[in-house]
Amino acid sequence: KLLSYGMQGPIPGSVGDLRQLQELRLDNNFVGGALPSSLGNLQNLITLRIESNNLQSSIPSSIGNLSSLQYLHMWSNYLSSTLSGELGKLSQLRELFLDDNEIAGTIPPELGGLTSATYISLAMNHIEGVIPPTFGTLSSLERLDVQFNYLYGEVPSQL
Repeated sequence: KLLSYGMQGPIPGSVGDLRQLQELRLDNNFVGGALPSSLGNLQNLITLRIESNNLQSSIPSSIGNLSSLQYLHMWSNYLSSTLSGELGKLSQLRELFLDDNEIAGTIPPELGGLTSATYISLAMNHIEGVIPPTFGTLSSLERLDVQFNYLYGEVPSQL
């Protein structure tokens, strides 16, 4: 855990070599640049918390390879581009916090695959469109926060 240490600079691609790593916390620092796709090599990772930094890239689709991941917190950065449907492969994920970023586009229907999710926050981004009907299958979901986006239409009735 290296939180609130004033760390600066990018996350090195060599982080993907730490294959036994279960928790990576770099929250509340000045970590910037792009997220390395090598993060997808961390098959034993349970917790990835890199919120409140200066990350300025898209979320690599390789994150969808993290089959053990339960907590993904990347809020309050400058993450941009669109959400990858690959995130929907994270069937063990309990918390997805991507709020307060620059994410645009629509919510991919594949996120309905987050069957273990109890809390999803996509608030304060530039997301548009509708909440996908596939979210109605998220039976473990207790809280969905999508405020301050450009969403319209009906909330799926199963929510």
